[in-house]
Amino acid sequence: MEVTAVEEKCDRRIELLTQSIKKARKRARIERIEEDDEEWVPSVFLHAEQTKVRVSELGTNFTKDKTSL
Repeated sequence: MEVTAVEEKCDRRIELLTQSIKKARKRARIERIEEDDEEWVPSVFLHAEQTKVRVSELGTNFTKDKTSL
């Protein structure tokens, strides 16, 4: 009797899980609305470009300071 109760409980959990998965797949996906003037860039590339700009700005500031001495 105890074994069948555990089996029924497990079967019910499996059934609930499969139902929730089916519901999740039916949900409408939200698509990003992209504006024409914006461009989506991966964060790795964005960080690399920002680093390049900082290094170039530091280099120009360093040369300005060096020439003023």
